[in-house]
Amino acid sequence: MRIRDIRIDGFGRFAGKEIGPFERPVTIFHGPNEAGKSTLLEFVRRVLFGFPRRNAKTNSYPAIAGGSYGGLVTLEGDDGQIYNVRRTSGRSYSGEVSVTSQMGDSLPESELTTLLGHHSQDVFEQVFAFTLDELYSDDLLSDSNVNSQIYSAGMGVTSLQDVMASLDRSRNGIFRSGGSTQEIYSAANRLDDIDSTLTEVADNAAKYGELTERLQQIESELESLNDQQRTLQSQHGRQTRLQNAWDSWNDLISAEQELRTLPAIEEFPADGLNRLEAFEERVRLARGEFDSATNRVRDAKRAADVAVPHVAILRHSSDIRRLQNGRTAFDGSVKDLPEREAELEGHRKNLAETLKDLGTDWDAVRLEEFDLSIAVRQEITQHGDRLREASAELTSRRATLDQDSNALEEALESESRAQRELEAAVKPGLDEEEIRQRRSLARNL
Repeated sequence: MRIRDIRIDGFGRFAGKEIGPFERPVTIFHGPNEAGKSTLLEFVRRVLFGFPRRNAKTNSYPAIAGGSYGGLVTLEGDDGQIYNVRRTSGRSYSGEVSVTSQMGDSLPESELTTLLGHHSQDVFEQVFAFTLDELYSDDLLSDSNVNSQIYSAGMGVTSLQDVMASLDRSRNGIFRSGGSTQEIYSAANRLDDIDSTLTEVADNAAKYGELTERLQQIESELESLNDQQRTLQSQHGRQTRLQNAWDSWNDLISAEQELRTLPAIEEFPADGLNRLEAFEERVRLARGEFDSATNRVRDAKRAADVAVPHVAILRHSSDIRRLQNGRTAFDGSVKDLPEREAELEGHRKNLAETLKDLGTDWDAVRLEEFDLSIAVRQEITQHGDRLREASAELTSRRATLDQDSNALEEALESESRAQRELEAAVKPGLDEEEIRQRRSLARNL
């Protein structure tokens, strides 16, 4: 059985306090004077074994912070089942106690004694739950009842005193003063065997202490190995992350090398490619319109310069009508020609501004020779995408490097601070023999 957690309704300075769960086999309440360590320990003792009489000399720990006097202690049995033990003040001076299972079923009060391993309150207070003052007290484990309980547990019986009393009754039953029966000799021999067994059990207590000390050493070594395992796992995780990042790192190096091989373009305007395509389209349309108008004007001039014989006029009436219609179209074109020329001049100015934005090295000839095929555009787009991805990856790697550098500096600082504290620590006043004796006593306990 072990205590998993406690909940205080009202006890001394505590009210509505929940502490736990307790994961380790041994729990230590640590804190300054008057912090409530003894109050918490006494709360556990009284919930499990009852409140003292009101006229007792011990401190009654009234609920000065509110809440009903008492609380609940949650126990976990050896079978893993959870039991709730609640004790509150009531008609009985020891308080009203209730034991419930994890499913909420009510259990008899005798189940609490079974959960406590049939140990008395003295055994619980001196072996399982004691203060620091009680640890240094000479009275610890000096109670014969406590020793009897410990020996009883070693022999696998409930009470060694009951066994001894039963032996005495059996001995009186088979031996009477002045009797002549010989059964006493065989009984005496059996009694000697029992005494030998008891002596052996008492000797086993020392062996038990040695084995317990060895078990603690093994647990300490196991904890050290677990720390080493965690360190190695951390190093392995870091190596795994570095290995996973290897391909990305190679890709980044390749992208940077490929980027360095590309020709540099100085003073390339923002969104220059799209702007250039738009201006080229406008120039192409303007040139098409200008060529079309020029051809129409040239054809009209040629038609106007041709001499028409008067005799053939009637035969070419249809042609004359077409010329008249063409003349109308020509007149319209001539009328729109200044507007087209102004529009062409505007396109030329836009082209000149665009060439100026592109840089002094750019002119109309170079602009016409610039390769704007789909393959080149796709290649430029791919280079741009790889450049952005490489830049993002480089930024991420630099951030990770900064984090690792900060973590390394913090670790070095912590190591330096720990070294300074170790050098400044005061050497214990106890000699090696006193330390060994106290450590052995604590481990046996």
